[in-house]
Amino acid sequence: MTLRIVDAAGARARRFLEQAAVPTDDGEVLVLQVDARGAPMIDILELLARKQPRARRTGTRRAQRKAGKARRQRPRRTKGQKSKNARGAVVGAIYTLRKTPQGWEGPVNKQLYATLEGHAALFAWLAKAAARRGYGAKKTLFLADGARVIWTLQQQYFPKARACLDWIHAVERLWTAGACLYTEGSDALHAWVEGQKAALRAGDVVGVLRTLRAARGAIAKTGPGTKGRRERLGRVVKYFARNRHRMNYRAFRRQGFEIGTGVIEGAVRNLVGLRLDGPGMRWGWERAEKVLHLRCILLNGQWDAFERWLQDDPALAMAPHPIPAKHYEAIKKVA
Repeated sequence: MTLRIVDAAGARARRFLEQAAVPTDDGEVLVLQVDARGAPMIDILELLARKQPRARRTGTRRAQRKAGKARRQRPRRTKGQKSKNARGAVVGAIYTLRKTPQGWEGPVNKQLYATLEGHAALFAWLAKAAARRGYGAKKTLFLADGARVIWTLQQQYFPKARACLDWIHAVERLWTAGACLYTEGSDALHAWVEGQKAALRAGDVVGVLRTLRAARGAIAKTGPGTKGRRERLGRVVKYFARNRHRMNYRAFRRQGFEIGTGVIEGAVRNLVGLRLDGPGMRWGWERAEKVLHLRCILLNGQWDAFERWLQDDPALAMAPHPIPAKHYEAIKKVA
């Protein structure tokens, strides 16, 4: 019964999200954040195994566990194969900031959107929602981690937004770089990272890049461990060089704007992690997509409005049987 309810209501959830009323009490600044998390998909072996009737238990518990382990035995995974067959669930958050005498208040009227169809599908969805919320007329901020696909699509769909690379991700790269120069856990490492953080907060991204390049150049090209240290530092240098125009933390902080993506990271954890990534969970693509949309409605605080909207839908009816799950390999061929 539950699966049939999800199939019926979930099939209409996205349409509801797309036509939901625009908030009338929005703030003056529009904010968008994007992130992703893998949702485990079911593969052909698991799908076939779960369709089998449960065998009657015989023997001791130890013998039952041994027999169960033998049934679940799988070929050794090759390079690149993941144990969870995860498909990325991409999540976007849209909200506003409202000016008050004490500073910016928010998030105001936060709305979540999510899909398993990929980043491009999410951005097309977000673009329509943002236009309804004032994109183009309102000052707009866009925050995300360093994923290249996100920033490529940001330039395509939200070129007028002021971009900001998540502060925590930038700091993590500083720790990676510092570990190539100083002993792990040492006071020298901590002092170096704090110095670079202070430079970033002050807006001296060029200075941080210069320091990183000089540090990499000072590492000998030969010797124990030097190749790995140079490679790791080189990746950090490329990361900062690629994102330097998104690291204007000083200007954001002076205007009272956030420089972290805590809103979307919390949303991804609640929307995807807590519902789709539990122990032993494996999903078929269509139902996982419907659950994502239903979770968006729930976390957006729109459930009561969704119920009223469904009551006015004369075509709403539950199918006699749940929609069969498609295994992971079939999904990949369609995608």
